[in-house]
Amino acid sequence: MNVTKLIAILCCLLTIGVANASDRNGSLFNAKDYGAVGDDETDNTEAFSECVKTIIKAGEGRMFIPDGVYRGKVIILGTQKVDHG
Repeated sequence: MNVTKLIAILCCLLTIGVANASDRNGSLFNAKDYGAVGDDETDNTEAFSECVKTIIKAGEGRMFIPDGVYRGKVIILGTQKVDHG
């Protein structure tokens, strides 16, 4: 088997492995898709809240917050606790 075919097969296997790993971890919800801005100025409370609501409606998932400095609050539903960011 030549090297090109071997590399192509390995790339396919790695891609399948990554896809399966993300499926096992549930859905990933990007906070930026809900309006979050990592500029160290914007209040992202509403964006974080919308992202959390979507995760709850989906039944599972994780919020992904890309690199940046985010300001805002994450309100944990059903409690009085507020985490300040």
